Amino acid sequence: MFWIWVSGFFGMAVKFVFCSLSVKYRALRKGGYILGGPMNYLSRGLRRRNLKGLGKLLAVFTLIAAFGSSNLFSCNQSSVFLQGVFPSLKGRGIQIGIVFGATLGVILIGRVKRLVRVTEKVVPFMCIGHVLLGLIVISLNAAEVGGAFELIIRGAFNPGALKGGVLGVLILGIRRGAFSNEAGVGTAPIAHSETKTNRPISVGLVASIGPFIDSVVVCTLTALILVLTYHYQVQDLGGVDLTSAAIKSQIGMMEEYLFIPIILLLGLSTALSWGYYAIRASLYLFGANRRVEILLCVLYGIFAIVGASVSLHSIIDLVDLFVLLMALPNVLGLYIPSGEVRSDLHAYLSKLKGDKILHKGE
Repeated sequence: MFWIWVSGFFGMAVKFVFCSLSVKYRALRKGGYILGGPMNYLSRGLRRRNLKGLGKLLAVFTLIAAFGSSNLFSCNQSSVFLQGVFPSLKGRGIQIGIVFGATLGVILIGRVKRLVRVTEKVVPFMCIGHVLLGLIVISLNAAEVGGAFELIIRGAFNPGALKGGVLGVLILGIRRGAFSNEAGVGTAPIAHSETKTNRPISVGLVASIGPFIDSVVVCTLTALILVLTYHYQVQDLGGVDLTSAAIKSQIGMMEEYLFIPIILLLGLSTALSWGYYAIRASLYLFGANRRVEILLCVLYGIFAIVGASVSLHSIIDLVDLFVLLMALPNVLGLYIPSGEVRSDLHAYLSKLKGDKILHKGE
């Protein structure tokens, strides 16, 4: 957990740069839609260095990752959780996947406006619910919170931790942190490029809060739940099953009613977000083609069925691979234009101090 905190703080800087560049280099494409994200700043921002091909490469990796990582993972965890809570659903992963996939397909085919309406209602309820459950568990074990933090920090530097020692824990923590806050992957800039503002730096500053909330606040709550209930020592459970068992050990049958909507909404919102990223990547590669978009949404729903039917361990390996693929082109997109972002930041702060920032654009 300690290294997830570290990756979260570094992720704030990374996301600031990426989201600032995403808004700066977004473009109005034929059909009247705005297209931004890492594909644009890699192709337009690095054109002078003959590296514009990185944009297409990242778009391809985004499509692959959308289908093969978060979609599979989200549907898998939702399916596993439902099968654990309701014995009648045991062994019915395919049926659960069909329902989940059909829901995703219908919402995504309805385009961005329907997606926004769904997620803006889902995400706040999901976050508030998770925080409340975490606070309940912490309040029931308030006297042990200090010891829990001590255990987390000591475990991060324990030479015998896991099989790889400190280095092994560090690598695992950064891998999980990257998957959690997606900083450096290039997905958040796609979403933030839709922001209705002409001030890229302001968007980057707002976006930088995301990794802190995700990796430092939410992940810490989950870690405390596992440590305070001693479920971090459980070997035969993983993923959502482990967190569910930890919460259930504290609040009993209430967990079935409180945790179910949170997990389902988390899975749905995550899968929808990555479906949106896939659509934007396809727009970059193929332009505004409604047939391609519908085909993509249908295939995305089919992959949800696959995710609900396979094991978690095989999906985790794919997630790490695809996150790495997306991060590689973004490393250049972070390093090469970093001086440009620094200059833009200084100019923005100067205007802010001089009260020259307009409320309705510049």
